[in-house]
Amino acid sequence: MKKLFTVLFCLTLIACEKHGLECQTPPPTLRFSIRYADTTRVFNAEKVTITYQDSKGQLSSVTDIRYQNGVFETYDLAIKAHETGNKTTFSVAADGEPISDLYLTTYKSTASCDGWVHASEIRSGGKLLEIDKSTYSYLITAGQLQ
Repeated sequence: MKKLFTVLFCLTLIACEKHGLECQTPPPTLRFSIRYADTTRVFNAEKVTITYQDSKGQLSSVTDIRYQNGVFETYDLAIKAHETGNKTTFSVAADGEPISDLYLTTYKSTASCDGWVHASEIRSGGKLLEIDKSTYSYLITAGQLQ
């Protein structure tokens, strides 16, 4: 996946240069933090995973998750949502325990210097996710499974 990302990134840069543009924005990562519904417990985990069923019905994983200090981030999640037509349930788990399901609405930007996929809406438990202003991340409440 890293090789594919690198190739796509390089091709995008070459395409920009061919059109007289010398710019390319970095891919927009999605940042998430997790809290418990009662908010009195601090969320800690060794490993966060996101799984989904791909177009062939196989269980697949988002592969680029980076997790540190209670916040995890990914760009692959937006790509996978876009590839599956925004109809996929993404299951978030921490240390093997189910946390929440996510539903994304995405679009591919047509702006110059930005051909990336962006998320325009992220839902969990039937509600739009809020942004935690202290970590600049979408806030997932543990236990929002449908």
